[in-house]
Amino acid sequence: MQYALVDVVEDEAAIREADETARKWLADPSRVDPDTAAVMVDLGSRKAGDDRIDALIGALKKTTSPQDRQVALHALAGFNDPTKLEHALDRTLTDDIAQDEVRSVVGGAMMRRVARPTAWQWLAKHWDEVQKKVPGHLSLPIVNALGFGCTTREADEIATFFVPRTTSLPGAERRIAEAAEETNLCVALRRKGATSISNALGKKR
Repeated sequence: MQYALVDVVEDEAAIREADETARKWLADPSRVDPDTAAVMVDLGSRKAGDDRIDALIGALKKTTSPQDRQVALHALAGFNDPTKLEHALDRTLTDDIAQDEVRSVVGGAMMRRVARPTAWQWLAKHWDEVQKKVPGHLSLPIVNALGFGCTTREADEIATFFVPRTTSLPGAERRIAEAAEETNLCVALRRKGATSISNALGKKR
């Protein structure tokens, strides 16, 4: 319900509530129910500023709770503004984010329709840096995230950019083929849906 209010309806009251809950959690995670935090801290990032990135990184440095770490990592992928999301993704390449947690942020951004174009471009631009931090088979979960693409451009980039850059990764060939298939399937379904809607609207005229 909250995701629909914030991401679909963009209800200002729901956005303010999420931001207030996120601020409360950042001040003291124990003040927010864990299940509520898992949703609201992420949503609270949608329209937050760069200071929220620093606050989330600060939370990661302070906590010893695996659950709280996941809340903060998920929220780092939650920015809608492209520039702020890029800044958040940039932090995954620093010592602020552990090696095995990079995929949580990058993959989380790739999963969101609004954030995916920015995350996709960022990943292509920083692929070599990502590989240095998450080498070999450890980067396979990030390769999996390519399957969330849903445009012809993303399908083309899998073939032209990512395929030649993942040939040396053990197990990547199958993963990249699956990602390409999922992306192309989404493109086909999207085209079919657009045609059906256009036809339906045309009949009503």
